[in-house]
Amino acid sequence: MNIKPLILSTQTELIFVLRNHTILNLLIDISVLICFIEALSRLPQLRTLLIQKPTNAAALVDDVNTQPTSLKPTIFNPLIAHPELKTLSLIGVGLNHDVCKVVATMVQRGHISSLWLGSNDGVGEEGVKYLVKAIDGNTRMQFLSLYDAALQDRGTVTMAYGARTCPAIRLLDLRRNGASSQALAAVEHLMIKYATLRQCIRIEPVPSKKPKPKMGPDHLIPHANERAGNTNINNSNSINNTNNSNNNDSTS
Repeated sequence: MNIKPLILSTQTELIFVLRNHTILNLLIDISVLICFIEALSRLPQLRTLLIQKPTNAAALVDDVNTQPTSLKPTIFNPLIAHPELKTLSLIGVGLNHDVCKVVATMVQRGHISSLWLGSNDGVGEEGVKYLVKAIDGNTRMQFLSLYDAALQDRGTVTMAYGARTCPAIRLLDLRRNGASSQALAAVEHLMIKYATLRQCIRIEPVPSKKPKPKMGPDHLIPHANERAGNTNINNSNSINNTNNSNNNDSTS
């Protein structure tokens, strides 16, 4: 049963969009989100929850406050054991690694199969540690996006390596995380070693560096060069000996 979109504006400039019984999309000021989490936990049929910063909210309500506010670690506690929630999207909501710990617990205890945490600088390497534990042996997790989540080198490689023990994983997005070419190469090595990772990981291509060779291509086979060099020396000696013999014959 579909319900017409409902837009509510409060003193904190909240926009609440209810699309239907199973999908809930919130364009919300994070500072007041906690007031609604408890209510959301009482929607047993809720399967998809999308929460994002209202970047275009001004078109709907005048003077909307879109300044990011950090989430408190306990904000999602009421949703930890939700019986039906399968998709959780928290893109660009000021997520930090403490909240990641709670979200990871939701992944472990609940039924989440799709998790989108992109554009949250607060995730970082610390947040990855919790997520790796959450997906270890997890047979439900299929889609995990950490696009632009400030993972840097260690976080990117750690997350890629951790995904090898997640049997159901179909997509792991690790792009735009400030990883160096060395870290990207390490992830590519893991993708070659583990077939499941090769199919699911999304990263930037490793920059190719092709320095100009100081010598010709033959320098790649040094032993062959040595043998070739020895042959040339022997041939040169033979030619010299032949010339000396011919000169002696002429003198005689």
